[in-house]
Amino acid sequence: MKDKFRFFMTIAARLAAVAVLLFVSAPVARLGATQPLSGTNLLNNPGFEDGFSGGVAANWSGWGKDDGGYSSPGFDSSSTALSGSYAQKTSWRSEAAGLPMYGGLYQKVSGLTIGHAVSLSIWHNWPDDPQDGTQSLKVWIGLDPKGGTNPDSSDIVWTGDGQYASIGYQQLSVTTTAISTTVTAFIRAEAQYAKEAYVLWDDAILTSGPWQYAYLPLVARNYVPPCSLQNGGFEGDYAGPATSLVAPHWSPWWNDSYAKPEFNPTTCYAPGYPDCSRIRSDEGSQQYGINWKHYQGGVYQQLTGCTISETLRFSAYSLGYAARAIGSTTSDPDGEFEMKVGIDPSGGTDPTADGVIVWSEGAFSLDSFRRFEVTATVKSPTVTVFLYATSLHEPITEWYHNTTYWDDASLERLP
Repeated sequence: MKDKFRFFMTIAARLAAVAVLLFVSAPVARLGATQPLSGTNLLNNPGFEDGFSGGVAANWSGWGKDDGGYSSPGFDSSSTALSGSYAQKTSWRSEAAGLPMYGGLYQKVSGLTIGHAVSLSIWHNWPDDPQDGTQSLKVWIGLDPKGGTNPDSSDIVWTGDGQYASIGYQQLSVTTTAISTTVTAFIRAEAQYAKEAYVLWDDAILTSGPWQYAYLPLVARNYVPPCSLQNGGFEGDYAGPATSLVAPHWSPWWNDSYAKPEFNPTTCYAPGYPDCSRIRSDEGSQQYGINWKHYQGGVYQQLTGCTISETLRFSAYSLGYAARAIGSTTSDPDGEFEMKVGIDPSGGTDPTADGVIVWSEGAFSLDSFRRFEVTATVKSPTVTVFLYATSLHEPITEWYHNTTYWDDASLERLP
């Protein structure tokens, strides 16, 4: 009996040793590029403590638009600081609501290494709301990796679509890759509706260093390979406001020059239900559209950990559904869309930026899926992929059903 016990214990010990060896010796994978976690602050006067010539803190420059459609901000110091004695204040006042303030500050920083990560973070605060302009003040920070000073440049990497300022200090952060030895840090605010508005800025930090990577065994759970597309099948629990529901890992976009489309999941309730044919595989697809109006929009996803100079191919399947009669299950043959897919090899999120995004050829297909694909060469560790559709049938006021469906997106690395 003892011999049998020793035999089984020996086998168990060997199996445990093999399991440990397999885990330790498993191939390791680069989890993804991340920004430098720490480093020397490269900004001058990052706490906005000194100077304030003309209301602007020393080493910073003010900018603004005042072209009839916008009003430039005013600049001043404020004692409502996050730390130290002062914060930078940008303010705006108008006798008539509807003329937005648009402006901010910038600072150029030199001596960087091309190819290194550059990270900027700044705290902002809207201490009160003097004219009940709730949710009417948007704020951004940005980095121009080429060191330019034009706030309208498509080279600038901004923090998304703009965050609404709120009471109490909140932090904004953005990271990009230096493609020049000089970069420019930007602060930007837009007051959309309030007759009075101001925002405080404090404790800016700009650091730079080599891109850092985390390495884990491939057996690690929830591992996401670098530069990989997530949820290309548009499955899962859609999230967002009631009319902007998008699949996990995707974000909606639309052109404000047109009507805002409504974003929703596609559901197949039972065989024969019309939407079942608008799902190419699995259980869902992403749809968006609006009745009786033109729209231009889609969804996008940012990928991280990409390798500069590698070639990527992005593809997705789309169909259009256009019908005049309410409840029609098929499209009218003269319905027309333009659909395409795109890659921003620099990782931006503005699908309207001229000459930045590499787009596929525009085309469309009614009531059946068509594949769209595009290739591009990576220019940044962050890359953005876009789905695009716009309705073209006229007169649009006659078209009730006016919807685009997307499914089975994929991303490939090409040799």
